[in-house]
Amino acid sequence: MSHDQTITVTHDLPVNTYCLTLSEECNTMFVKACTNVEFEPNIYPQIMMSDAEICLGDSAFFLNTTNSENALSTLVWFGDNDSLLIPGLNSFTHFYHKTGKYSVYVSIVSVNGCVYANTFPNLLRVHDKPSASLSSSPSVLTTLAPFANLYNESSSDALYFYWSMPGAKIDTSTAENTSVEYPIDVLGEYPITLTVENYYGCKDS
Repeated sequence: MSHDQTITVTHDLPVNTYCLTLSEECNTMFVKACTNVEFEPNIYPQIMMSDAEICLGDSAFFLNTTNSENALSTLVWFGDNDSLLIPGLNSFTHFYHKTGKYSVYVSIVSVNGCVYANTFPNLLRVHDKPSASLSSSPSVLTTLAPFANLYNESSSDALYFYWSMPGAKIDTSTAENTSVEYPIDVLGEYPITLTVENYYGCKDS
């Protein structure tokens, strides 16, 4: 054995004892030394989401559920060319700018410099929001005829409708199209808000 030769061993326990015995060429003298080598437990990166179906414009919240006391930092690639370095096993958020499915890659560095990684394919999906729009007929009311018909003109993916009409005799409605009536002889400007929601729970007003 040369003086600079490397010895490689495998381990199957967290703590292993290794002994090395050296002798000179004639095998008349022996030197033995033993040492305990401790190996850190493997880290298996794990993350969860509060909601895997989110709407464009909303932040995605990730919960780092990795079970380890040896994690120094977590590096996350979000699948959209953005990444984030996080201390320890903290939870984190991310804002996606485009719709679609995203896979997330997580790499954890331990306090001893070991690297552990995991990929989460198609972890979340970002959905587009509907576009809310409305019209009124007539658009200008009089004190003698303070009523109008309200029409939904939102995008075709809008499935649910929530009308808010403060000051009207009936100030809410969930119909796609509705009508509104205000008290006679009461001047004022009355706001009307239409909020629409699509199949995935995404809203716009």
